[in-house]
Amino acid sequence: MKKAKSKNTNNGRGAIIAVKGTLPRQREVYFGRPLSYKADIGPIITIDLNQSRQTALFTAGSVAYTTDIANPVTGMPSFTSRWGSVFREYRVIGCRWEAVLTTSAAGQGEIWFWMDEKSNATPTSTEATTAPHAVLTTASAFGANGVANMARGNWVADDLADLNFQSTATGFSPVYLKAFASNALTGTGASTTGTISIAISMRVQFRDPL
Repeated sequence: MKKAKSKNTNNGRGAIIAVKGTLPRQREVYFGRPLSYKADIGPIITIDLNQSRQTALFTAGSVAYTTDIANPVTGMPSFTSRWGSVFREYRVIGCRWEAVLTTSAAGQGEIWFWMDEKSNATPTSTEATTAPHAVLTTASAFGANGVANMARGNWVADDLADLNFQSTATGFSPVYLKAFASNALTGTGASTTGTISIAISMRVQFRDPL
């Protein structure tokens, strides 16, 4: 086997060396798997979590209520201390709510519910009139055959802002649930009173485990 010959091409004045032969090919070494286009950094874990139950009261036939239904940092007890010790980031990809009339007196008319992705401002009659809504009647806490009087809805994240991952220490509010009733708009009576219990569950995705 012939040895590779070297030749000084700088007349002994420098260190530029021309080497005949084949240099070894540089090898790339990966720890784990190499990243590719659109690849996730680490696994994504999906868990269904429940928020603390909310309560809304209505008196004199009126209610103007709003609550955050997709922010686990503010809606769940000890979310950051519990899940922040396991994962660095989260996002809410959907939620479901259920409003149940638990008490009612002098019931008549309706309470309207809808979801708002833009504002948590107190709902008004103008907003209630134009928003697609679910209806909860106030006539009785229970309907036919003893079935609870309730309204339901769900929300699914579908834009980039909603689908961005957030720090588990940072709250993010992509959608709010609103409720409205008045004598003039929804037909409640001046003496109509009652209590609404609202259950909220969220589908949360976590990534970047500690």
